[in-house]
Amino acid sequence: MYSTSLFIKVVSQPTIIATLFTLLLIVSTSMIVNDYYDSRSGVDYMKAIKNKRSPFQEKKSSNDEKIITKTNHNNDNNVVSTTSSNTSMKPLATGEVSLQTAKQFLSLLYGTLLITINTLPGIPTRLLAMGGSILTFYYTKHIKPKTWMKNVSCSILMSLAPLTSGYATVCHPFVQESVRTIGSSDIDFWMIWKGLGPLFCSLFFGFMGREIVMDITDYEADKSAGINTVPVVNGKRMASKVVMLQWLASGMFISISPIMEIYSKLKCVGSFPTFHLIRKLSLALTGSAWIITRGIQIFMKEGNDNKLLERAIEETKLSMLLLLASCV
Repeated sequence: MYSTSLFIKVVSQPTIIATLFTLLLIVSTSMIVNDYYDSRSGVDYMKAIKNKRSPFQEKKSSNDEKIITKTNHNNDNNVVSTTSSNTSMKPLATGEVSLQTAKQFLSLLYGTLLITINTLPGIPTRLLAMGGSILTFYYTKHIKPKTWMKNVSCSILMSLAPLTSGYATVCHPFVQESVRTIGSSDIDFWMIWKGLGPLFCSLFFGFMGREIVMDITDYEADKSAGINTVPVVNGKRMASKVVMLQWLASGMFISISPIMEIYSKLKCVGSFPTFHLIRKLSLALTGSAWIITRGIQIFMKEGNDNKLLERAIEETKLSMLLLLASCV
C-alpha cells in the first residue's frame, strides 16, 4: 500500500510530467529535423517518384495519379506541388509546409526542450536528455550519411526513453526521502543500470533491426539517391542476415532476466515462480519469438519479399510493446 501511494505521488509530480514532455520533444524534434534536411536535399521527393513511402505512411496504390512537380532549387524554398490525392509524401516534400516555417518551429521546440531539461530531477537524467537532444540535432546532417551510424543513432535515441524515465524516478525527492526513511543507503545508479540495462539493450537491437528492414524496403530509391545505407553498401542478403542477428540478440537480452529469476525460484525447495514472473517470461518470449521468426523469414528470402518486409515493419511495433510490457 505504501509503495502504491509513493508511486502515485511520484508520477503526479511536475518533474516527472516534465520528463515525459521532454522525451516527447526529443522524439518530435528528431522527426522534424530529419524531414527538414531530407526535403531540402530532395531525398523525400526522389523516394516518392520511385513509388516508395515513408515508414509511417501507407504504401501508394497503383491507381494514384501522377505527381506534377515544380521545384525551386533555393535551399530553403523548395516547393513541390501535386494534383494527386495521394498523401504518402510528407508535407515538407509537397510544399504544404515551407522549410522556413519548419525551421522556425524547430527553433521553438529546441528552445522549449532546453528549458524542460533544466527541470528534470538528477544529473544522470539531465545528461541523458541532453545527449538525446544533441543527437537529434546532429543526426540528419552529420551522422545520417554515414553507413551504420544512422541506424545506431536512431536505435539509441528510441531506447533511451525507459532509461531516462527510470533515472528520473529514482532521482525524485520522494524516492530519495523514502530510501532515507527506511534506513537504506543512497540509491546506487549502477543498480538502476543493472535493472534497466537488459531492456535498453533489447530495445536497441530490436529498433536497429527495424531500421535496417526499412532501409531494405527503400533500397532502390536510396541507391538512386546515392545514400549509402547498409543494404546499398553490403547488399540485401547481408542486411537481412544482420536483421536476423539483431532480433535474436533483442530476444536474448529481454528473456534472460525472467528466465534466471524463475530458475532461482525453482532451485529453492518449496518455492515456486510467482504469477508476476510467469507473466514477464510469457510476454518476453512471445515478443522475442515474434521478431526472431520474422528475422529468420527475411533472411531466408534474402530481403527480396516486399510484403514480408512491410509486415515485419508493422509487426515490430507490437512486438516491441510486448518486450516493454515484460519489464513492468
